[in-house]
Amino acid sequence: IEKWFMDPDILIIGGPFSKRVKLWKSVKEQRAEQLFVIANYDILAADIQHIPSVDVLIVDEATAIKSHNAKRTKAVQKLRSKYTFLLTGTPFDNNYLELHSLIYVVNPLIAGSKWKFLKEHGVKGFFGYERYDKDIDRFIAKIAPIMIRRSKEDVLTELPPKLEYRRLLDMSDAQLKLYQKYSREFKHWYDNECDGNYANALVRLLRLRQICDDPRILGHDVKSVKIETVCDIMAEMSAKAIIFTEFATMAKLIANESGLQQYNPMLLTGETPADERLAVI
Repeated sequence: IEKWFMDPDILIIGGPFSKRVKLWKSVKEQRAEQLFVIANYDILAADIQHIPSVDVLIVDEATAIKSHNAKRTKAVQKLRSKYTFLLTGTPFDNNYLELHSLIYVVNPLIAGSKWKFLKEHGVKGFFGYERYDKDIDRFIAKIAPIMIRRSKEDVLTELPPKLEYRRLLDMSDAQLKLYQKYSREFKHWYDNECDGNYANALVRLLRLRQICDDPRILGHDVKSVKIETVCDIMAEMSAKAIIFTEFATMAKLIANESGLQQYNPMLLTGETPADERLAVI
């Protein structure tokens, strides 16, 4: 902003709720021609009742609002602006319902309601809607006028070469026994007690995935070979590393691993307070 505008008036929204309410009030009363207001998604969700309309809304890292049901998505959908831009460099996982969530923020009239989208493009399976690509060319043609997209081929020359190494790991004997035990219990429950309770089935399948990560997630005193492998990989490296994991408990186990303390690991999860996240990054 400072690069492209001369003496811009920039306001960063933060601090306790009472302070933020006053800041939003000042935005509403502000008459400056170049007022830029910056806030994160969590603040938007918490303060939505106090946020005034704006001339231009720019939503960065827009995949953060790809879920229709997320609190932050519903908050952004309530914002009022004359012009709306969504920016993201994150690819979509071939999930057009997530794309619809973004388009709805830009132009609800073009996107149509979620339920209309599901009726026209959703494909049902065993657990409900499994795909959203039925007659999808019609939806893509409809949103084409408001969507600017650069494909991987367009930016490939601007990216450094990608090096990918995959390590397939065998579970330890103790870990495998636990997995087999949970698997047998799941099969017995599914054959005899499930009775259409598919939500419970998904939870039980999740438990199997968590055992593959680290049985300690479920309270078992059995260490994962994954964490041991992470320690080995870190010992081979001479650079900083970012370790991603799906489960917050797994992230904590990695951060507290004795073999990694020499690298001064820092933990960033959904539980990390907003005012501490920037310091961690």
